[in-house]
Amino acid sequence: MLNRQKDDRGAAAVEFALVLPILILIVFGIIEFGIAFAQQLSLNSGARQGARLGVVGDKTCGQVATAAKTAATSIGITDTNISVASGVGGGGCSGGQKPCSGNRGEPFAVTLSYPGSIDIPLVGNFAVTITGKGEYRCESNE
Repeated sequence: MLNRQKDDRGAAAVEFALVLPILILIVFGIIEFGIAFAQQLSLNSGARQGARLGVVGDKTCGQVATAAKTAATSIGITDTNISVASGVGGGGCSGGQKPCSGNRGEPFAVTLSYPGSIDIPLVGNFAVTITGKGEYRCESNE
């Protein structure tokens, strides 16, 4: 019986060494996907806030884009690396134009995009585009 115990002493270390890489993949995968999910939620929130500002306020398209980018700033996201697309009924909106001018009842949408990445050790780095969208109907004709 004593000889059997001496033979099994290193088995736990070998099993742990075999399981450790898989455990690392799972843990870091959960962390990276959690960060990407938080960024996506932040982009959705910023896009909704920008769209809301565009339909009820007297803001210009440039001001709406700035507000949406600022609201979407989150983990690893700065407002300088977010691209904004907005417009009424699928059209564009830029600069000093007012989003809902003469478009009462039409949908005004703001879409924010961010070039993100998911980096999992032992697997690699994956480039992803994270997108958030907010859409409301225009309330004023100004």
